[in-house]
Amino acid sequence: MRANWFWLVLLVLLPLGARAECRYESGNNTPVTFSLPSAITIAANTPNGTVIATSAQAAPSNPPVITCGSWRNFFGYRYWQEGTETLTYGVVNARGGNVDNTTYATGVPGLSYRIIHPDDYLKRYPLESESISHSTFSVTSGLELVKTGPITSGSVLAAGNLGDWRWNDSSGNTLTPETFRLGNSITFTTPSCTIVTNPIYVTLPTVTTSAFGGIGSTSGKTPFQIQLNCPAGTAVASITMHASNPDSHAGVVAPSGAGYAAGIGVRILDNNSNPMQFETQTVVTPPNATTSIPYFAQYFQTAPTVTGGAVKATVTFDLFYQ
Repeated sequence: MRANWFWLVLLVLLPLGARAECRYESGNNTPVTFSLPSAITIAANTPNGTVIATSAQAAPSNPPVITCGSWRNFFGYRYWQEGTETLTYGVVNARGGNVDNTTYATGVPGLSYRIIHPDDYLKRYPLESESISHSTFSVTSGLELVKTGPITSGSVLAAGNLGDWRWNDSSGNTLTPETFRLGNSITFTTPSCTIVTNPIYVTLPTVTTSAFGGIGSTSGKTPFQIQLNCPAGTAVASITMHASNPDSHAGVVAPSGAGYAAGIGVRILDNNSNPMQFETQTVVTPPNATTSIPYFAQYFQTAPTVTGGAVKATVTFDLFYQ
C-alpha cells in the first residue's frame, strides 16, 4: 500500500509539459534607421553589381530581448521555463522581389539594397536558422545600395520601410525584432554633358561667283568644332543634326530671306569630309572630360547660276548620351 502511494505522489509532482516557443521578454519590433546622402550621382558606365552607397552602421533604437522555452503548469501555477529553440529567419523585402539571396529590389528600376549585419549580408527569409534560448537584438546593421541595371536620372528612392527581419519558431509564432528603414529620400542623377560654346558661329570666307563651276562645285571649306565638357564616366552616343532649310543635296542647307545669294547653299561635312546626313544619328567618340568633335562647312553650288549676296544657314543638333 505504501509503495503505490509513493508512486502516485511522484506522478502528481511532475509538471505538465508544453510545446516550445519563443516570445519577447522585453520590447518588441524596433526600427533600425539608415541615413544616406539625399543626392547620389552615378556614372553612366558604372558596372552592374557596383555598390554605389554604404551607410554608417546603425543600432536598433530599443533593442528587444527574445527568450525561448515553454509554459509549464505546476499545481495550477503557470510558469515559463527557458529552453533552446531552433528558429528560421531572414529578410522580408517590403519594396518588391529579391534579386538574389542577399540582394533586394527597392522599387526603383536598376537599384537594389543589401543589409550588412554587422559584416555579413543578411539572407532572405527563410534561408537562415539558429538555435537560441535567450537573445538581445542589439547588433548594428548597415545598408548598401547596389546598381543592378540602368538607373534613370532623376529617379527617387523614397524614405520608409525597406524590409523586416522575420524570425519563426517551430510553433508557428512570427517575431519581427527589427525593421530596416531608410531615414531620407534619395535622388539619383547621371552626369550630363555641357556644350562649351552655344550657339556656335562659323564664318566662311568671302568668295567670288567665279569660284564655282557648276552644280556640286564647292569653295571656302572652313573647319569648326562642337566642344563638349563631360564628367568622367559619361559616354556620348550620337549627334543628330537638323537643317532649318534643307536642300535636296546631302548635307546642304539652303539660305533663305530677301537679299541672300542664289544658287548657293552651305554643306556640313564630318571629320572625314563626308556630307552630314540630317535627321540621322551619327555615332561620335566617347568623351573624356573636354572633347572636341570636328566638322567642316563650305559653300556648295545648288543651281546652274550663282548670284552674289549674303549666305546664312542654320543647323541645330541634338546630343544623345548615357
